[in-house]
Amino acid sequence: MANETKVQAFIHALEEGGWVSRIRLILLLAAMASVYVIVILSQFKGLDNAKGMDQAQIGREIASGHGFCTKFLRPIAYAQLARHFGGTFPFKTDIPDTYNAPLNPYFDAMLLHFTEKTWPMTRKDIVYTSDRVIAGASLLCFFFSIGINFIIAKRIFDRRLALLGMGLVLVCYTFWNYALTGLPQNLMLLVFSLTTYCLIRAIDNRDEERTPLIWLGLSGIGFGLLILAHGLAVWLLIGALFYMAFAFLPRSGVWWMRILLHPAWVPLLIVLGMALPWLLHIYRLTGNPFGVALYSGFGQLLGSESSVMRSMALDTTDLSFAWFRSKVQSNTIAQFSNIYSYLGYSPIAPVFFIALLHTFKRKGTASFRWCVFSMWIFAVLGMSLFGLPEEGEIHANDLHMLFIPLTIFYGLAFILVLWTRLGVERSEVTLKLVRWSFFIGVYVLSAFPLAHMLLTTN
Repeated sequence: MANETKVQAFIHALEEGGWVSRIRLILLLAAMASVYVIVILSQFKGLDNAKGMDQAQIGREIASGHGFCTKFLRPIAYAQLARHFGGTFPFKTDIPDTYNAPLNPYFDAMLLHFTEKTWPMTRKDIVYTSDRVIAGASLLCFFFSIGINFIIAKRIFDRRLALLGMGLVLVCYTFWNYALTGLPQNLMLLVFSLTTYCLIRAIDNRDEERTPLIWLGLSGIGFGLLILAHGLAVWLLIGALFYMAFAFLPRSGVWWMRILLHPAWVPLLIVLGMALPWLLHIYRLTGNPFGVALYSGFGQLLGSESSVMRSMALDTTDLSFAWFRSKVQSNTIAQFSNIYSYLGYSPIAPVFFIALLHTFKRKGTASFRWCVFSMWIFAVLGMSLFGLPEEGEIHANDLHMLFIPLTIFYGLAFILVLWTRLGVERSEVTLKLVRWSFFIGVYVLSAFPLAHMLLTTN
């Protein structure tokens, strides 16, 4: 009799008790692990992006003890180094790289230092083992960021929305595709997710009339890491500071004291402290704190970025402000026109811009959406200034993908509000069937590019 009671209790736990969530978690992790193995072992044919491979080879130089050096020297970088050292190129070996941001190559170096000693490449290996490790680590960054974004969505909305949104992020093809390139986007997604969590906590502290300085300081560390991963991330910081200037402005005191004691100084000073050593290092090498990367802004004005990098000198005498304005204008229009593809082909993500018109009950949730929008707008401006390719192409300057999880959560919240107002939750089975059919359709549309990649053999 006691055994039957134990069996019934176990069955009840499986159906309705605490085991339900554990089994779902195990099934989710098993599905993620299966797709991970398929992508890395079957679909992955090696790093397939030139800039990703460039950063990987810098990482290999670091792991070999040569420092932040490169085997791929751009002609314009050669000319810049030679000009700074009196017309003579001063390096015979261990040529320093002045184009790439340092975080991702150092991250790759950490992986390569461990991999090449543990799993050296043999003649039987078709794909370089270290390339698999770099791609695998990029996917792991994506998985960890999903967990952080789940916590974010659960905090600003609820657990049900967080679960639905996490599934939509998980099946988004963009993140899986970037993992195979060697680019820093998935690493940046992880850092950006942690940074946005710190911003949300700072907003909550402000609403509860507690000091937000600690969380703003932690967000400053996050923005510093993002800028060290990609220089364009400085536009994310500008957008966040623009939001902070209004959201965290002290309510009392004279105007100059309110500016002087503004909490936004904390993350700004932290970012400057983190970025300054690297800028000084590049300035010492080139006489320009931004190195050769600054010349990438002349892409689409003096030819493509690759043609600019192949030049020994740039003729900028005919350039004017109107040329830059035209470039920014055309690139901005292109981004707005192709927003569906830039936001990961998710039908829900573009709804975020409609959700800006909705008044969310939770004060922090309503406020944070404007932080997201501010960062996105300034990111669009930065990408327009330095260039972004046509839709569907992988590009190192893509910052849209960092916003996909947050836009999905807000878009999904707005849609759930509309469903609630229709009374679907309390109405008959037919309407509930329509509701679930809608969300199944959304999942199918969102997962189609990823399913196509998994089912297509190269």
